[in-house]
Amino acid sequence: MSGVVRDRTDRLFDKTAAAYSFDAYGESGWRGAIRMLIRHGLSDREIEAVLESKWTRWAGDAASDRKRYGKYNGRDLERFMDSAKGCGWADVKELTAEHFAACFEEE
Repeated sequence: MSGVVRDRTDRLFDKTAAAYSFDAYGESGWRGAIRMLIRHGLSDREIEAVLESKWTRWAGDAASDRKRYGKYNGRDLERFMDSAKGCGWADVKELTAEHFAACFEEE
């Protein structure tokens, strides 16, 4: 992993580690999810929006027949986003716009 990806992963980890689903993934799984989203070309804001959304919980729910809580990872989130209706790669921009609009409304 390049230093740039490592730095970006660390920065995004620090920004999103308080997200609702963090415990379902744990540190290793959360970092893996960040790296997977980076590989898919998402911007930092898009990654924040995905990780702070219900999508991570739903991805964990979908993987719960194969894995224990706390052991979900980027592959589980990727599988979910590859197959979910309304929660896939084509929906990231809309999710991001809604997420950050809600953040501004809270301020």
